[in-house]
Order: sequence, then C-alpha cells, then structure tokens
Amino acid sequence: MSRPRVTGPQATLPPSGLPGLDPSLSRLVAVDGVLADTGATRTWHILDTGDALDRRGVEPVGTIVAVHGNPTWSYLWRALVTASLARADAGRPAWRVVAVDQLEMGFSERTPLRRTLAQRIADLDALIAELGIPGPIVTLGHDWGGPVSLGWAVENRERLAAVMALNTAVHHPEGARLPFALRVATARGMLAAGTTGTTAFLDVTLALADLDPAVRAAFRSPYATVARRRGIGGFVADIPATPEHESTPALHRMSAGLRELTVPALLLRGPKDPVFGEDHLDDLT
Repeated sequence: MSRPRVTGPQATLPPSGLPGLDPSLSRLVAVDGVLADTGATRTWHILDTGDALDRRGVEPVGTIVAVHGNPTWSYLWRALVTASLARADAGRPAWRVVAVDQLEMGFSERTPLRRTLAQRIADLDALIAELGIPGPIVTLGHDWGGPVSLGWAVENRERLAAVMALNTAVHHPEGARLPFALRVATARGMLAAGTTGTTAFLDVTLALADLDPAVRAAFRSPYATVARRRGIGGFVADIPATPEHESTPALHRMSAGLRELTVPALLLRGPKDPVFGEDHLDDLT
C-alpha cells in the first residue's frame, strides 16, 4: 500500500527528559486510515503501560483509553500512567493505560486531511482495533477529547465499562453563542494567526494553569513550528457552533447516545475553565 504525499511533520517519539514522563512507555503505532483517510497509513504516538504491566507479570483489569484535548497531548495523562504502574508494583489491581496523541497533535503524524469529529472518532476506533484492546474499556476525555472519547463509547457499548470526562462539552444549543474565548479564537482573521501562525492560543491556554516552567515547556514541545501547530487550528475550526457545521451531526449522535448509556460515569469540571462552564456540566449530568 503506497503512502500519500508527505505534506507535514511525521510522527516521532518525544524528547527525553520531560518531567514525569517515562520514555520507555512511548510507542509509535502504524494504523490504516479510515473514512476520508482510507488508503493511507497513519502513525500515532501513544503512551502505553501494557508492556510494562506484562513485564511485571500483571494482568490488567481492563484498559483506560485517554484522549487529550486542544492544545495538549498525551503528556496530560502522565500521572495516570504512573499511578497505573504504582498500583501494579504495590500488588494491587491495575488498569492498562493507553493515552493517545490524536492525529495532527502531539507527536503523532501531521497529514493533509482536515479532521472532523466523526473522522476523529473513527480514527480512535481504528487505533483501538490495531492495538487489539479487548474489553473492559474505560474512556477518559478532556476538553475536545471528550466528544471524541464519548463518541467512541456510545458506538462500542459491548466493551464499555465506564466513561470519564473532564471539562468538556457534549451539546451546543442552536442559537447559543460560543464562550468568549472561543469567539475570539474563531473570529475572522484570528483563527489561523492565533492558533497556527503564532503561539498565541497555545500561550494563553498554558498560562491558565500554575505550571512549573519545565512542565509548561513539555506541553509546548510538540508545537514548535507552524507546520506542527496546524492541528491546533484544525481543532478550533471544527467546533460545531452552528447547525450547518460539518461536525454538528456527529455531536448530536454522540449526545443522543449518551442518554442511553448505563455504565458508571465520572464527570469532573474545574471551575476556572474559561470555555467550559456550568451549562456544559449540566448537559453532561
């Protein structure tokens, strides 16, 4: 199978020495493309505790599939990854953790495709299939990783054990305005300049938390060039803010499917989030 013409940076392992990240848990995984990406092979970077648990002789209870939002990457879940192995070392039941870098983000491959919500859900499903992950699976999503992980969850209930979501949204009422921060980011002339052409969106996002400078640098590390930041702009452009938006149907399918889920759910929200407010939490509950 031939690969498409290379138009952006390819997948790579993160640099060594990032605080709290064990480089031995990083993997590059080649996955056949799906939907609009059919015929391509895409390479993902993921963090995966599966081999580490196997070396310890530990059979995991199941797998937590963790999906970051914008503009972060799998580094967001480093403490969860560490906790998985710490439980195993203590002789306690442990879950395998697979934390993904979504395509166009983190250290995964950059491609010519503009990825919609439906595409990203299908991408995640293809990765899970390539890894051969059986049930039980718990999905975990933050920010715009929430709709992606929950979209996968409602389509794969036979393997689903639970869902977890942090500061995310599952519904946008018709006629409702976007939060102010997103209205600025999506304004005419601002989207490309603020998210891709400069580091403005990245800078503002990382300034919201009181991060150690080395940790902040680690979050920035996959996004050093314009070519590597195109996914940040793509995520913002894919916010389904109107009924006509290409990703609105996928968001509606996901939110409708959530009403039928009967598995346990953990829904958390940090109150200082400038984008996802109490109304978004109400939608989840």
